[in-house]
Amino acid sequence: MAYKPALVVVDFQDDFCPPTGSLAVTDGRAIAPTVNALLSLPFILKIATKDWHPRDHISFASNHPPPNNTPFTSVITIKNPLNPLEEQTTRLWPDHCIQDTKGAELVPEMDQSKIDVVIKKGMDKRVEMYSAFADPFLEPSVSKSRLEAILKEKGITHVFCVGLAMDYCVKATALDAAKAGFKTYVVSEGTKAVDASAWSAVEADLKREGVQMIGLDSTEVDEFEFRVCPAFRKKPQPKEETSEEPVKMMGEGSDLQDDPTIEITRINGTHILLYNKFCISKSQLMIVTANSYHRQYDPLDGDDLEAARIVLCSLTSPHFIFFNGGVTAGASRNHKHLQVLRTPKDSTNLLVNKHTTKGFPKLPYKFFSVDFADQAQPSKELLLKTYQNLLGRCEELVSGKQGESVPHDVILTKHWMLVIPRSKRNFEGSSDVNAAGMVGMIWLKHDEEVDKWKELGPARVLRQLGVSNGNETG
Repeated sequence: MAYKPALVVVDFQDDFCPPTGSLAVTDGRAIAPTVNALLSLPFILKIATKDWHPRDHISFASNHPPPNNTPFTSVITIKNPLNPLEEQTTRLWPDHCIQDTKGAELVPEMDQSKIDVVIKKGMDKRVEMYSAFADPFLEPSVSKSRLEAILKEKGITHVFCVGLAMDYCVKATALDAAKAGFKTYVVSEGTKAVDASAWSAVEADLKREGVQMIGLDSTEVDEFEFRVCPAFRKKPQPKEETSEEPVKMMGEGSDLQDDPTIEITRINGTHILLYNKFCISKSQLMIVTANSYHRQYDPLDGDDLEAARIVLCSLTSPHFIFFNGGVTAGASRNHKHLQVLRTPKDSTNLLVNKHTTKGFPKLPYKFFSVDFADQAQPSKELLLKTYQNLLGRCEELVSGKQGESVPHDVILTKHWMLVIPRSKRNFEGSSDVNAAGMVGMIWLKHDEEVDKWKELGPARVLRQLGVSNGNETG
């Protein structure tokens, strides 16, 4: 299941912000750093909405006779122009966001260069339109934007909302996004309310409709890609070693079936490069030790890392190598092996794609990483020294069985190495998770497992499978 997120910045306009806005929301302009931080993330689509009212709009108090024309306090009932039996009750407001005025412009503090689409709303003078999707009338709707169509054209799956104001336009937009079938979030630091006292009630309304309030540092479903692979249902599960070995295995100590048709090449006499029979994609490979008695719970050695380096350097497109260090770390076989997978270029928000020159962003578990930016091709010796140092830090957090390395996962690219200490293989009925899963690529056997993961919360699951970093949001 591909993850395609969109960011919707709702009505971040001058008239909604102090000090000059005609309908200024307290501290409204202060959300700019959060909005810009989100705009810097690799959302598939970044949308800004604008109230774009005609001067004679029905929501303006100035367009109604006294005594019921006091901004913020007066209330009117609006009938659906196309169906008088349908009504909407709403507050009256000061004149705001009038078309082609400064107050209707997006605030200059927002990095507008990163906005892909601007949606104008509230242009029909006859109806109020808080939501960026449509007015609240249903039978029929009077004014509807192209927002839903644009999101669906791009295959968007998740919508993140920020902007002004939390208790009106942001709330209405988030609720309509959820009704349209998108997994929807409101980022709390990225919005302010007209009535600050209404925050708890609004949050409860959102939660009731499946919209989740999150913090800017939360690790949510957005950073995960679920793929259902029926072939995994046939994949052998880990078992205790016995003296009875199956026929035609890769050596006397192996529990991997010997199949000459999947062998690609030999590496330095120490490893064999194979196609992975139980693969998530056709490009998935395995690097298996030629010595069939080398075990998956043993730490990587210099020969393992040299074989990994050779494979990475021989591939023309971006790939990463992962190692499941023991059953607790997601290993399904005992014969020592590493796996090779193409980096998913169409899933830019996956954790495996989030490494920068500053390292990784905040993750829900403890991890240790080193950047090889200064080394075009790190040597075998550097890789081994780096790995041993990172593994040593894992040993301070988790312990392994006697004679085995501590359970840990390794992710290796041409540019960096990531080592994750592991404490559990699965959590509360989740599927088993390997190293790829710890960086956002969750592989499942059945469709219904996706719902289980969403119910548990991916960040919560990974926090339990690793060592919690103390960030309990998400």
